[in-house]
Amino acid sequence: MQYNLTKYKPGSFREILYISLPLMMSLLSNTIMILTDRIILAHYSIDAVNAVATVINTISVFNCAFVATAAIAEVLVGQFNGKREYKKVSSPVWQMLWWSLFSYILYIPCAFWGGHLLIPDAVYDSAYPFYFWIMLSGPVFAAVAAISSFYIGIGKTYIVTIAAVVANLINIALDCVLIFGIDGYLDPMSSKGAGIATTIAQIVFLAILAGAFLTKENRKTYHTFNYKFDKKIFIACLKIGLPSTLNSFLLIGGWAVIANYIAAYHENLLTAYNFGLTFYLFFLFYTDALGKTTTTIVSNAIGANTLSVIPRMIKSATMLHLIILLIVFVCTWCFSAEIIILFYGAHNNFSTEDIHELTLILRSLSLLFFFEGYMGIYSGILLGGGDTRFILITNIIATWIVTVIPCIIWLKYFPCKVSDLNIYLFPFYCLLVFLMYFMRYKTSNWIRFKI
Repeated sequence: MQYNLTKYKPGSFREILYISLPLMMSLLSNTIMILTDRIILAHYSIDAVNAVATVINTISVFNCAFVATAAIAEVLVGQFNGKREYKKVSSPVWQMLWWSLFSYILYIPCAFWGGHLLIPDAVYDSAYPFYFWIMLSGPVFAAVAAISSFYIGIGKTYIVTIAAVVANLINIALDCVLIFGIDGYLDPMSSKGAGIATTIAQIVFLAILAGAFLTKENRKTYHTFNYKFDKKIFIACLKIGLPSTLNSFLLIGGWAVIANYIAAYHENLLTAYNFGLTFYLFFLFYTDALGKTTTTIVSNAIGANTLSVIPRMIKSATMLHLIILLIVFVCTWCFSAEIIILFYGAHNNFSTEDIHELTLILRSLSLLFFFEGYMGIYSGILLGGGDTRFILITNIIATWIVTVIPCIIWLKYFPCKVSDLNIYLFPFYCLLVFLMYFMRYKTSNWIRFKI
């Protein structure tokens, strides 16, 4: 059976481009949302942006864990779509919407009573208001991922892009108003304003996706109003999704440990670390999009039993990765001074040594993303085959044993700069994970789930 995901040749560069570009635009909108929050906060107060950048790692432990499971619906959607069982396509989406709703059991107590346990004392006062609003809206992020998986799995990613752009524009407007306030009408809200703005923007994002999901055409073709809880599909999603959830929990948790350790014991490094982390998260839009694209193509190919398209898809995805990496290289090497000025604005009173450090951090991202891109491609392939356990084991080893523990030892016993971590340790982590994913793919044992 030949799958009909797009009008282009399966696995071709045009198909990769057709699916991934709207996804990149959507994810770029999300990362611009994060970047905008931090730029506007940095112009308001460096202490505020450092607090938010530190606590966002802790928040992401929860958000990414639930989002990762909700997004796994993409695998089942893709396989049902590949088999042309269109009436079953929406069921995994609804099961993950139920999953998103159930997550309030954890989010509500963490939002109201977990702040002192999860936020470092050094940044608590500035960080808690942002933390409270984002934790309170945590299930919305998972619900967005669940409905997005429907559009990604059937190859109609442009709707996600449109919704993301609208949400991003709303977030920018609200950031400017709520963070700085309006003289005589509204007091400045600092990090609380950023949290409220992001929450409202995500609710709008979800509303647009849900409205399109429930259109008459989709209800007729994909039965998208079939909200019934399906225990079998729900368990199938969790079976392949929970390892992905645990993976995200441990992976993001590792970076949160590093951030909290720096905030507690090396506060002088906090600004540089958060600066690098901000732009790392910003450029993740394209590697994440590549991963989701390969997952979509692979899951559809598995459903249609046309695995021969995968080698061609890898070549196409690699070509797109290297093209975008060149753009990242130009941005970080040729415009580093302009980026630093844009980010910190009036608060940019750094010494020449500080500017040099921030420049090195920016430029190191080119090396990091060279390996990160290949990680995205091959993790997408393994995820499309439901091989989430291997991804979990790999990331436990690479994140904690090879990265977090050595990083803390390095900082404690051999004082270093953040740029040293970015140039040597973090790229090594990405290289190691890529090689493990690549070797797993070559064994042909990575198709662990098939409808």
